[in-house]
Amino acid sequence: RNAELKRRIIADAETLAGAEDPRAAAQQAKTLQKQWEGVGITEHREDRHLWLAFRAACDQVFERLDQQRKAQDSLM
Repeated sequence: RNAELKRRIIADAETLAGAEDPRAAAQQAKTLQKQWEGVGITEHREDRHLWLAFRAACDQVFERLDQQRKAQDSLM
């Protein structure tokens, strides 16, 4: 059950990586991170695999936000 919840959170995070508004996507990713913490544990090996997938998706979201900020800064 917990593993399935985490897979859903990962899917949501992967969707955010392609969102049009990086700022809003980053806020939603933070909400997903809190949801992740509340899910609970799964089998250790599976949990590690799920965590890496989740982190990779969140990293993409925050990287897009960082790129947007850098682009805005270069215009000033």
